[in-house]
Amino acid sequence: MIILMNGPPGSGKDMAATYFKKDLPNAYEVKASQPLKKAFRALFQFGDIQARTMLNEQKDQELVALSNMTPRQVQIELSSFMKHHFGAEILGHILARTINQLPYNYFIVSDIGFQEETEALVKVFGNRIKCIQLSRPHCNFDNDSRGYIDCETLGIDLIKIHNEHDLEMYRRQLQRAWIKWNLPVRESAQKLG
Repeated sequence: MIILMNGPPGSGKDMAATYFKKDLPNAYEVKASQPLKKAFRALFQFGDIQARTMLNEQKDQELVALSNMTPRQVQIELSSFMKHHFGAEILGHILARTINQLPYNYFIVSDIGFQEETEALVKVFGNRIKCIQLSRPHCNFDNDSRGYIDCETLGIDLIKIHNEHDLEMYRRQLQRAWIKWNLPVRESAQKLG
């Protein structure tokens, strides 16, 4: 099963992925943006720690090392280049190939945000794809090239969560997904409910 996390920056996608990895046996997190992150490191020859800091804690800061662009802007430019030359669905094709090469039962894609890349995944995995769409007060796609995907058109089972409470309540909201999808969660996760 492939579980897509779709929502604007700051809406809780990475936290949701962390909970699913902890609660679900044989689960692995993958990112559609992984090729962009690897290209970012290679292009500027940053070390792993420096690149990780830039791509996580500093992703929306204008940095001198990037000619006053943000790491997010650089990744958007790299994505635009790839899509222009290889098709709008290229990151979805790469992601599908990555998933098919890994020995896990469950994959959490914590950064899906383009219809075309999601269509590429549906062509490969069909109804094995589920989606959690997140919203949160004051979080939007204004500084991001991604957006909400149209799950209904693609036939993807969807759960919408409005993340506006504390972490405990958020985790309980996420439990709706593993209950609805009958996921074999660890015993420690079942005790939450």
